[in-house]
Amino acid sequence: MGVHDLDDIILIPILQGLWESLARPVFTEIKPQANKEPMRIWWCPTGPLAFLPIHAAGPYEGDAPGLPELVVSSYIPTLHSLLRAHSTAEQPFSMLAIGQPATPGQAPLPAVHKELAVLERASARLNKDPPTTLLGPTATAHSVSRALPSHTWLHFSCHAHQDPSYAFASAFFMHDGPLRLGALMQLDLARVQFAFLSACLTSAGDERLPDESIHLAAGLQFAGVRSAIATLWSVDDRAAAWIVERVYDHLMREGVEEPDPLEAAEALHRAVCGMKAKGRPMGFWVPFVHTGI
Repeated sequence: MGVHDLDDIILIPILQGLWESLARPVFTEIKPQANKEPMRIWWCPTGPLAFLPIHAAGPYEGDAPGLPELVVSSYIPTLHSLLRAHSTAEQPFSMLAIGQPATPGQAPLPAVHKELAVLERASARLNKDPPTTLLGPTATAHSVSRALPSHTWLHFSCHAHQDPSYAFASAFFMHDGPLRLGALMQLDLARVQFAFLSACLTSAGDERLPDESIHLAAGLQFAGVRSAIATLWSVDDRAAAWIVERVYDHLMREGVEEPDPLEAAEALHRAVCGMKAKGRPMGFWVPFVHTGI
């Protein structure tokens, strides 16, 4: 099945169903204006909805607008996580970049180097110190775990895995093995303002516990991370690099003194709408989601 067949046969019917059964009734109450700046909505799905791309729901008929045009969507695992994120103190910018272009036992990710170069340029643009980079063999589960709490912005560019039988065994793949969700949730990441999880399945739930949002992005939020960009399913390596570049181009644009995690959802929204406008397959942009503030 080709990527456009995936759109027509699977994604569009699902997104149209979400529009009719969920999004449009919500909009009947809140009445957003299509010709104004998109409003912000936080979704807190439970049950089977936790596995579906609510943020991309729409009629997909002609030029009729859907959620990508009308709102800036974010997800939260719990209401408490959102309240805590809003109450967390701001911290000065300090970025940690984790890259695994050739993880043992995994397919190569040639775009990792491109993503890391984006981070270098973005930091230089704002006259910030370059990211602390753990690349390849230096990015072990231990070294990454030790480095995470001392930085305020995180970028993961690697493979990840959602364990359907035990969510806490879900993991980022480091050079020497998995960095599991259970271990991440033991860390104090209260200083972390933003994390970009440029890896597959970082916001996919646990099919055994659909009423609980247990995935890598939610685990980082429970550990204290205020804002994160993640993915619902496997993403194309080149598409991920394209989204990464546009997100950081907005967050760390000329004239910004300090990157603001409150702008992460809008940055992703702009990047995704840009890819959608180019006519790229839906499977390239629909997986990307924002969680948190």
